[in-house]
Amino acid sequence: MNFTYPVVTTTPTTLVVHCSDPRFLAAFNRFLPKEIDSFRQVVPIVVPGGPAPLANPMMAREKQVLEGQIIFFLKHFPSIKLVALINHEDCGFYKQISNPTGRENREREDAPIAAQAVAGRIASERIEGVEVVAFYATFTNTDRSEISFEKM
Repeated sequence: MNFTYPVVTTTPTTLVVHCSDPRFLAAFNRFLPKEIDSFRQVVPIVVPGGPAPLANPMMAREKQVLEGQIIFFLKHFPSIKLVALINHEDCGFYKQISNPTGRENREREDAPIAAQAVAGRIASERIEGVEVVAFYATFTNTDRSEISFEKM
C-alpha cells in the first residue's frame, strides 16, 4: 500500500524547542500556530526535556548537541527570525537529571537561562536578527486537563 502526500513548500520563520512529554504535545501543537506562528512555518526540535540541557552546566555534551542543531537550522533557513524554547511543569526529564542546587521549580527557572544561552551562542556565530524567547507551560487546574503558557 502506498501513501502519497503533497509537499508543502514553506519558508520557516520560527524554530521551537520543546519536550516530547505526551501530556503536553497537544497543547504545544495548539499553542504554536495560535500564539507564535503558522504551524507550517515552524521547525520543531522535540526532545526529552526540551531546552533543559541549555540551562544545566552538568549537561555540556547535550547542550553542545542541541545548540548545534539550533545553529544548523538558523544557517540552513535564514528566514528563521524567532527561536522559542518551551519548558513545562512536572517534567520527567528533570526528575532524572542531577539537582545539586536543590531548586524545586527548575523547569520554570531554567527557561530564561536557556534563552540567554541560546542568544549568546547565536551572537557568537554572528547570526543577526534572531529573537530568542522562553515560555513555561503549566497545568491550570487540579485534574491537569488544561495547560497555560507564560512568556518568561
